[in-house]
Amino acid sequence: MALQPKSTHGQASMELMGIWHYPVKSCIGNALTVADVDESGIGADRLFVIATPEGKPLTQRSIPRLNLISVTITPRHLCLQASGWSDLSVDLRTNGTATTVELYDGPAPGECMGTQAAHWLTEFVGRPCQLVRSHQKFVRRPSPQAAHLFLPEQKRFPDCAPILLIGCASLNDLNARLNEPVEMSRFRPNMVIEGAPPYAEDSWLTIRVGEVLFDYMGPCERCGITLIAPGTDMRGKEPLRTLRTYRITPQGLAGGIVFGVFFKPRQPAQIRIGDRVEVLKFGNPPALTREETS
Repeated sequence: MALQPKSTHGQASMELMGIWHYPVKSCIGNALTVADVDESGIGADRLFVIATPEGKPLTQRSIPRLNLISVTITPRHLCLQASGWSDLSVDLRTNGTATTVELYDGPAPGECMGTQAAHWLTEFVGRPCQLVRSHQKFVRRPSPQAAHLFLPEQKRFPDCAPILLIGCASLNDLNARLNEPVEMSRFRPNMVIEGAPPYAEDSWLTIRVGEVLFDYMGPCERCGITLIAPGTDMRGKEPLRTLRTYRITPQGLAGGIVFGVFFKPRQPAQIRIGDRVEVLKFGNPPALTREETS
């Protein structure tokens, strides 16, 4: 039986209560109070990726240990920290050696940030790897089924789209179904909205956050990264086991579990905590089904 979340076109009082970026893909993110946004998302979000010498990206899907690396970024330096390890400081004013990262939809240009970073990460991860910075725009080549999730050009390394948005009430609804609640950080959002009903974001086609317009790109299909508790490299079974009972969409790339929505900004601007959020255009939420069980 198809399950539809409650939909409301009422303009409740909503505001932006969380902004996050993740300068190094799959490492710990940082909470912001104000952020610049452009067509590629929040400034410095997924600007760096850890990759093998052959250019294959490494993420928490295969290396949960990346969830132990915290990141600080300034215009001049990137600093990586992990408990029991000396800090790694990378000078961002120095150009790196040109290289290529093999994303799942094709190659992307980047620059290797040097032997010191490669050595630190190789020792920490336990396999040869390098730190790669995105440094120019590139065209992604998505499959026709996923074309709505991608931009024609990109200049950083997100999996799919520039912005991931989640409503606080959606997490509250999920936690009410769990034996032990999970943190919002499990889902690695860029924007967190307060004041909307659970899963209301599923039906938002155009929103205004402060002075910035954002357009819907599709639901976010969740992977095993959500199973890793923040600050650990331990993988459990929740929240995917519970989400699978009520948040599956057959319209996904493989009929996947969805939680959160992708958006793209229309113009460069700033957003800040406390910005008013308005829904300017509504659409139909995705059809949801329960997992088929025997």
